[in-house]
Amino acid sequence: MAYDVVCIGNAIVDLISGVGEDFVANNGLDKGGMMLVDAAESARRRSLVSDVAMAPGGSAANTAACLASLGSRVAFVGKVGNDALGAFFRDGMREIGVDFLCEVDHEEVATANCLALVTPDGERTMSTFLGACTHLSVADIPEKAIAEAKLVFIEGYLLDSPHSAAAVEEIFDIAISGGTTIAITLSDSRCVERNRTVFDRLTGHWECGVVIANEKEIRALHEAENTSDALEKAGMFQALTVVTLGSKGATSVKGDPTGRKPTETEKVAAEPVDEIVDLVGAGDAFAAGFLHGYVDGEYTRDALAIGAKCASVVIQGQGARPSVKLSDAVYGKVNKELAYA
Repeated sequence: MAYDVVCIGNAIVDLISGVGEDFVANNGLDKGGMMLVDAAESARRRSLVSDVAMAPGGSAANTAACLASLGSRVAFVGKVGNDALGAFFRDGMREIGVDFLCEVDHEEVATANCLALVTPDGERTMSTFLGACTHLSVADIPEKAIAEAKLVFIEGYLLDSPHSAAAVEEIFDIAISGGTTIAITLSDSRCVERNRTVFDRLTGHWECGVVIANEKEIRALHEAENTSDALEKAGMFQALTVVTLGSKGATSVKGDPTGRKPTETEKVAAEPVDEIVDLVGAGDAFAAGFLHGYVDGEYTRDALAIGAKCASVVIQGQGARPSVKLSDAVYGKVNKELAYA
């Protein structure tokens, strides 16, 4: 079966626990931040809470889950350890309709996990043990699945590990040879700063079709003081740059490297929500909605609108994945609004 989208990223099990406002400060944690920890510190922090809900996580994996919920044919590639969390991750992806294509588990390193402490305002404070996911290698990349897919979606965090960074280079080669559209998410502004040279080269590559980012990330990539300047610089490159703007919605710029200026710009407003329950996952859901529309051949503005609706659905539930079927929640409304053409 040829996939609509093959998502490739870090395979992480989310460990989610609701805590009070004082809990984070009393334990010396940075509210709303994400800290990388080793196995021992991960275990210590997990011992601080007794009630933990588990869910398969990771940015590109969350996008894959949302794509499946929208009805896309989707696969995920990410490395897990040969342990209970690894089996939980693999089974969880398959249960939601995502084919898990990385069958060789790491025998010596445990599956990655992210402890997410959720305060009443919906903010998450995260402690992440990367474990086995940083060992994704060239040997794990499914050449046939990528070459035959409409689009391959690459998580920027993969550039933080030498193993998975080499895998990203291989993915580009396979996708270019097979004519598969390449989309990459910048993942985090600090990740961009750590890997600027590689991000510059990959996002500026003639064969890179889509770059997805938030405002901080796109400013970091183009070393711009504000989002407007970053978008103007993005217009000098071939890729379609898509930027989420939080409560202001989302925008996109289609570049023209020959004229070195944007040839198309679009913007949509954020979808109104009754109550924000959990903000994490909004960007991953937006990416899924946008890519779902994009590979289906929708106009850019319509794809942005689908992404905005997906984000609004996810942030009204607990966790980074939808609690309802996105194809019903989104298309019951969005189809009537696809009048931008």
